[in-house]
Amino acid sequence: MRNTNNAKPAGERVFDDDYRKKSDKNQMYLAAAEYFCQGKQPEQILDLIRKEFPELARSANRETPKRWIQQAINHGWLEVDAPFETKMERALADAYQWMPSRIRVVESRPIEHVAAAAAKHLLELVRNLRSFGRRDSVHIGVAGGRLMQLMARIFATSLEEDSMENPETITIHAMVAGFDNKDYWADPNSFMAYFDPDKVSVDVRFVRIAGPGIVETDLRGNLREYREIAEAYEAARKLDIIVSGGGDWEDDHSTSQHYIRRAHADDVKAWSCENAVGDFLWQPISEEGPIDLDVKNKFKFRPHTLVDLKQLPDYISDGTRVMLALGPCGECGKPKGKLLDTMMSADMRLMTDVVTSSPTARYALQRSQAQDGVLPKKG
Repeated sequence: MRNTNNAKPAGERVFDDDYRKKSDKNQMYLAAAEYFCQGKQPEQILDLIRKEFPELARSANRETPKRWIQQAINHGWLEVDAPFETKMERALADAYQWMPSRIRVVESRPIEHVAAAAAKHLLELVRNLRSFGRRDSVHIGVAGGRLMQLMARIFATSLEEDSMENPETITIHAMVAGFDNKDYWADPNSFMAYFDPDKVSVDVRFVRIAGPGIVETDLRGNLREYREIAEAYEAARKLDIIVSGGGDWEDDHSTSQHYIRRAHADDVKAWSCENAVGDFLWQPISEEGPIDLDVKNKFKFRPHTLVDLKQLPDYISDGTRVMLALGPCGECGKPKGKLLDTMMSADMRLMTDVVTSSPTARYALQRSQAQDGVLPKKG
């Protein structure tokens, strides 16, 4: 028989003093953050914490609650959940003859809030396919860029919660090849790192698109003959949802413009000559519609993308949801309302869902009204 006379209780063996102190501190930080969210002043938070955690708060002063709240922020326990601007959503739906349920306008400016709203809307689309479409497997195409990187990270976190509404399998397809070995945020192939199999409750799989992000236009067809690349294009037929950000061609911080210029500066001029307003899925679009990059002798280089813009209407007709997640410029904060207006009013249907920021939506609506003669035209 095992001798237990000198054995410590199980709790003491597993949860030593250091562990208990750390846990108690975390509970204190969370309590302080909760009181802060309730609108309590630092003095009130201090009094309440002293009652709940007398030992830990023994030497606290009036400045200490700020440090407690900062600790909660550092741990990612205190985040802003930006509200949706429903009045603006209805105004956009009326102006462009859209279904209101497919437009989400975040009443905020930061790109992080748009990314969070996009992740929430994406999860809703995925769960609807599971609940109403009876789908056990969902295929999602994700483009690259800063907003997409943030969205992917938040979406991965949302999958950590086990839910009957989640499908059994989610396959994520990279919609564009990697652009830069240093700028991983622009490469959707790198987003797989967020979906830790030990944390997410869903079987998440990935389909990469190999090769450089910018390719010579004449050689693109040859690349598609390589087995791994050909398999990625073949798998794209299964896409249920496509998600991409967008770029403003008049913004010097445009990521697509940066990579095109680096590959061949004359192509930047060529896009401009075609009156490019911006880009979606890393491909240019004008007020007349998508710009065909495969016209012989017009564009030397082009993005290496899984789906061309001219293919989107067929995808949509087959039931694929295509979402534009459009925040402000991540560098200067400039809204991308001109691109939003152009895409929502396009004759060719390029998307089914929109998630954007309030300033971007307001700019687009003003531009639309100006073209209808309601307001003086701006930009």
